[in-house]
Amino acid sequence: MQLFLNQKFCSDLSPHALAAYCALRMLTLKERPMVCVSVDILCYHLFRNFGYSKHTPEYVREGLKEILDNKIVRQIDGKKNYYVLDCSSLLLPGSQEKFTIVTDQEVNKVFSIKGVNNYILLKYFIALIGSFSSKTSITVGEKTKHRVVGNSAISYISKITDISEQSIYDYNSILEHAELIYIFRPTDMVPVKKQDEFKKRTNIYGRFEDKAYVEKYAKDFIIAEFGTGNTWSPDLSANERRRLSQVYNRIAAGHGEKYSMDEINSVYNFVSSENKRYEELYETTGSADYLNKVRDLAVFEKYDITTEE
Repeated sequence: MQLFLNQKFCSDLSPHALAAYCALRMLTLKERPMVCVSVDILCYHLFRNFGYSKHTPEYVREGLKEILDNKIVRQIDGKKNYYVLDCSSLLLPGSQEKFTIVTDQEVNKVFSIKGVNNYILLKYFIALIGSFSSKTSITVGEKTKHRVVGNSAISYISKITDISEQSIYDYNSILEHAELIYIFRPTDMVPVKKQDEFKKRTNIYGRFEDKAYVEKYAKDFIIAEFGTGNTWSPDLSANERRRLSQVYNRIAAGHGEKYSMDEINSVYNFVSSENKRYEELYETTGSADYLNKVRDLAVFEKYDITTEE
């Protein structure tokens, strides 16, 4: 089920109130804006089970109170633990409203993660999804998708969510492990159009299910931004780069006989390209850290290497 969330509510509400808002949104239909709920019903829709901690109802009750106090929904009636609420304001009236779309399954998955503050993690996840560009369309094969990638700086996401940058690094790792998001990470620094200028690049990210679209956008972006003549090849996926690095280590350890000459040539050209890039970065920045990343090409001396022009 898709949940169309008002971005202003997502930004202004506390993490506990945002969770209650998501639960209410799961229950609110255009044909049925009046809902009868209890705190336990809201908790159930966040977790999809009753195995939540004893503190969960307290947090959700606190969040619901904030929503009522801010007149985002109105209480029409109630009895004991039940609230009858007019949630019509949760239904976006028109295209002038800025909204973020998440699914109830994504919310449930966030709340299934152990060892983390799920409420803050949900607020961060929604902010990250909300930062996807609405103007970008990406085609993979014969299918085109919209609003599937973002590349906002971590400092910007930190500012709009009031979540520290270090926590964001941690949350990114958690969400990647849960296969809720996929992040394409460019190399630390890559050349821009002017040879003597460099700048940090932000990550490019999207939902895990849209990994192919994220990688397609990243490749097209890097080629458009830096051209095809720079020393970093956007055609290599992160997995392929790791694989080539591992093969190099095996060759350096004296196990090159296990690989074909085509494979050894590929590794040589990859390492040579990487070395050139690190040497350029050293010359530009003066940081010896880049020189420490240069690999020894002498391990290829006994092979008949075919170099790429």
